[in-house]
Amino acid sequence: MEQTLNIVICFPTTEEQRARMKAACPNGNFIFDHTPSEEAIASAHVIAGHLGPKRLAQAKNLRWFQCDFAGVDRYVVPGVLPEDVLLTNARGAYGLAIAEHLLAGTLSLLKRLDQYHANQLEHRWRDEGNVTSLQGARVLLLGVGDIGGCYGRMVKALGSHVTGMRLHKGEKPDWMDEQYTIEHLERELAKADIVAMSLPGTALTGGIMNLERMKYMKSTALLVNGGRGSTVVTDDLNTALRQGVIAGAFLDVCDPEPLPADHPLWDAPRAVITPHIAGYYHLPQTVNNINEIVIHNLEAYAKGLPLQNVIDRSQGY
Repeated sequence: MEQTLNIVICFPTTEEQRARMKAACPNGNFIFDHTPSEEAIASAHVIAGHLGPKRLAQAKNLRWFQCDFAGVDRYVVPGVLPEDVLLTNARGAYGLAIAEHLLAGTLSLLKRLDQYHANQLEHRWRDEGNVTSLQGARVLLLGVGDIGGCYGRMVKALGSHVTGMRLHKGEKPDWMDEQYTIEHLERELAKADIVAMSLPGTALTGGIMNLERMKYMKSTALLVNGGRGSTVVTDDLNTALRQGVIAGAFLDVCDPEPLPADHPLWDAPRAVITPHIAGYYHLPQTVNNINEIVIHNLEAYAKGLPLQNVIDRSQGY
């Protein structure tokens, strides 16, 4: 590409990473700004970062939007981005951070740490009874991409039997014990001790975990969700926890977000909720991963080569 490209980078970078980006795309006129001006957005040919749809609407010259998050459900809505604008995401950057967060939540429920924390707040010294283990547990992964794969390998290393559930057929990785497609969901839910969700938010996955499906789960089973809040029917989960349909839930995502302060799920038995913070930029390695993806894609774009993580808008991921 010989034409000068106006490139706006609006996520954290180091001086060394900025230099690598400039070297990857020599014809780039770079602006590094977490909160770019309306003028910068309007003139941008390439934007890499996390701008909301309203701000992206100002980008009248946009050719490529590199989202620095994995979830792009807001950007595949018709009308948000013109059809000729290339859309890529940061798939592969967040697996470690989110999987470790989900693992911590899983263990907190297995070992009743949520109940002991509640006791601590009340200055109450009380034994909460038996606990369970990841050793020998059956873990069902709904979503086996970067996040689900990282979580699956972690619980496998701790002795779990891991079953993967995919929307479409694919090759089973070596670390996974079993793999099925979504038509077998109810059968596999009935076997699972832990159901770990990391699905993207699409028309196919919306509300996939409702009360009817939760009733297939064991009353001792746990639900863990680090994908999209829209994949779980929030009111149904509240009902399932209060009626003892399942034993507990660890959520880093909810629907809606933020979860309203007066929503009953906050106080549902054995619900542990974090405010969609498992990913973001909290783990430095995540930011490094994002930078590597963007540097790779800038070089590919400058050379007219295929980019990494191109989104199929018809699928939503």
